[in-house]
Amino acid sequence: MTNEPVFPIDFVIPWVDGADTNWQEKKIKYQGDLTTEGNSNQRFEDFGTLKYLFRSIEKYANWVNKIWLITDQQIPEWLADNPQVQVVDHKDYIPAKYLPTFNSNVIELNVWRIADLSEHFVLLNDDFLFVSDTKRSDFFSEKGQPKDIAAQSVFMPRDDFAHIPVNNISLINQQFSKRQWLKKNWRMAFNYRNGVALNMLSIILSPLPYITRFFEPHVGTAYLKSNFVKVWELFPEKLELTSQNKFREINEVSHWLVRYYQIMTGQIKARSHNFGKYLGISDVAVLEKALNNRKYKMIVLNDNTTSKNIELVQKSMHVLEKTFEDKGHYEK
Repeated sequence: MTNEPVFPIDFVIPWVDGADTNWQEKKIKYQGDLTTEGNSNQRFEDFGTLKYLFRSIEKYANWVNKIWLITDQQIPEWLADNPQVQVVDHKDYIPAKYLPTFNSNVIELNVWRIADLSEHFVLLNDDFLFVSDTKRSDFFSEKGQPKDIAAQSVFMPRDDFAHIPVNNISLINQQFSKRQWLKKNWRMAFNYRNGVALNMLSIILSPLPYITRFFEPHVGTAYLKSNFVKVWELFPEKLELTSQNKFREINEVSHWLVRYYQIMTGQIKARSHNFGKYLGISDVAVLEKALNNRKYKMIVLNDNTTSKNIELVQKSMHVLEKTFEDKGHYEK
C-alpha cells in the first residue's frame, strides 16, 4: 500500500477575468496593432469555471495546504476571505521589468518566485476540475517525487502554439542524451501505467536519436519549486526572452520545459495515463459521462466555443452547477 506524503502540497492557479473593462483597456494599450493567437480575446475568456474548480478542490482534494490564486489586480467577486487561499498579484512575484504581462508562459514560468510557495506544488488551470477523490500520493510519492507519465509522443502541428513545445524539446535535446535517459529510466519510459497505445508509440520512437515529444496529459502538473530554479539556471537566455514577451509568441518556452526536465533527470514516479480526461467545454454529453462514471480523477474543459455552440457551453455550465451545487468555505 502506498504511504501518503506528509509534507505540504500547494495548488497554484493562474486566472484572469477577460471581461473586466479596466483590464481590457490595459491589454489594448500594450497590444497595439499586434493580432496573433496569443492575444486573441478567446485566449482570455472566463466562463466561470474557477468557482467550480474551487468547489471540486473542497470536495475531492481537501488535503491541499494552500491555494495560490494568481491574478492581475482582480479578485473573483464570490471569493471569501479564507486563510487557505492566497491571492497573488503579478506585481507580487513577477519582476517589474516583465510587467505588465498578458502571457501565460511568463506567469507560469515565474511562479517559483512566489514568497512562501511550498517546494511541492501542483500547477492548475482555471478550467481544470477534480471529479473524484484524490490523495496526496496522486501527485507526489512519499519521498517527494512528482507523479507524471514519461511516454513519448509526436508533434502534429496545426497552429502557432505548436512552436512552443517544439522549443521546449529543442532545449531538452541540447542538454540531455536520449540514449542515456532510456538506459537509466526505461522502467518509466515503458511503464505499464502508460497504457498499451502509448507504450507502443514509445517503442516505435525509441530508436530515433532525439526526443520527439512527451505525452502531455493536460491535468494538474506536480512540480518541485527548486526545479524551476534549476531550469532558469540552465536556460537563462530563453527564459529571459520568453519573459519579455507581453503576449504569447512562437519564439518562447512554457512550464512544460520544467516538466520535461523532471522527466529527463529521472525524478518522477509513474502515474496512470487515465488519471485525467481532455474535454471540450461544449461537449455536454461527454462532460456528464465523465462526471458520473468516476473513471478519471481530473478533467480539463478546453475552450472549443464558437458562435454556433454557445448554447452548449451554457448547458455545460448548468451541468457543473448541478454537480457542484454546494457552496464551500472558499465562497462568500
